[in-house]
Amino acid sequence: MTATTATQIPSPKLHRQQPALAGRVAWLLAFALSLFACASIEDPRVTKTRESLIGVPARQLSRCLGPASDVEMEGDTEYLTFTVYEREPAPTPPRQPTSRPDFPEPRPLRRVAYCELRFEVTGGHVRAVEVSGRRSDGLASSACIFDHATCLSGSKTQ
Repeated sequence: MTATTATQIPSPKLHRQQPALAGRVAWLLAFALSLFACASIEDPRVTKTRESLIGVPARQLSRCLGPASDVEMEGDTEYLTFTVYEREPAPTPPRQPTSRPDFPEPRPLRRVAYCELRFEVTGGHVRAVEVSGRRSDGLASSACIFDHATCLSGSKTQ
């Protein structure tokens, strides 16, 4: 009797699953990194505009933006949040009924754009500004600060 050595033959099913799993992990990692990169990059013009609002008197905030939607106090520091919504588009005209009354027409989704400005106020003046927003197409945008910067920064010396 001759001794035969048993060699293990890799399972084709196992062999195919490992690259697929590695590919998924690589794809998820790349996707996560791209999201982080997009979220952490701010347009230099937005940064410059935020910095230009430092020192604006707190009373000017409500003159330009209306009443704050949220106010928080932490010691001597006030955090004022102003949320400004874009006007909703005019309603769509009624559509002709479908040929099948039991299958109604889908209603279009309406997205409303908004701009949220958060000011840190100490001693009656702005010390820091954060901005976030969403365009009507659903994409995030901090460029909405430009809509309010002229009113706010024009009053620094008042």
